[in-house]
Amino acid sequence: FFKLAVPPSCRPCAELCDDFIPLLADSRQASRVGSMKLESAKAVLIFLHGSGDSGPGVRSALRQVASGHFMATMRERGVEVVTPSADPRSYFESPLSLSSVWFDRTDMSPSAPEKTDSIEQSAKRLAALLDQVEQAGVPAHRIVVGGFSMGGGMALNLALREADRGLAGVFALSGYMCFQSPAFALASAKRLPPVYMRHGAADGFILPEWGAATADELRALGTSVDFALVPGLEHSLTDDEVVQLTEWVCQILKV
Repeated sequence: FFKLAVPPSCRPCAELCDDFIPLLADSRQASRVGSMKLESAKAVLIFLHGSGDSGPGVRSALRQVASGHFMATMRERGVEVVTPSADPRSYFESPLSLSSVWFDRTDMSPSAPEKTDSIEQSAKRLAALLDQVEQAGVPAHRIVVGGFSMGGGMALNLALREADRGLAGVFALSGYMCFQSPAFALASAKRLPPVYMRHGAADGFILPEWGAATADELRALGTSVDFALVPGLEHSLTDDEVVQLTEWVCQILKV
């Protein structure tokens, strides 16, 4: 298992991070791709971190899990991995301080009302990042978007809002969406990219049935969804899970 210690300040959001990296002036820079050499990239994968983490934090974690298999394979296959950071915002678990989260919530339960405005703010930023990647010469059908936990939920929300863009695929590891999310209606008549979802069967933080319900909602839209539970897995990643994700990404991108 790959499970990193989480400091008390972001314990309720026990995500994929080994250090809490506060985001201040760097948060806007994190979504820029100008310094990356995308002209030689065959494809781009955008990996969104979980709550309490950051782009650099999740990038560091991906270099460790499965002995760095994911990052090494992406590099060998010419897939540029981009790890943007969320803008700091107030979060319902700690409303008096800023948290590194993609959106706010009213509660963890998927039946709770969604804080759609905060999702829209991040979706707008990430759509601008997609624009920059395309302008750098990588077409949408060569872009995969995904993430862990809240990052996975954000990736699904982004893909539903950007259904006309024609992304190659989207993935969510231990992620979910609110049952009544308006994003489902936004994409009801549009082509959606293939979706890959994995969820720990023993996850007590984001319950596996929440992920399964999100997969069912996406299938109801006609989306191709590959959803499976990982036996014994809590809210973390395993080496095998990351290796399987790597295989799916390579298959989707044909690299």
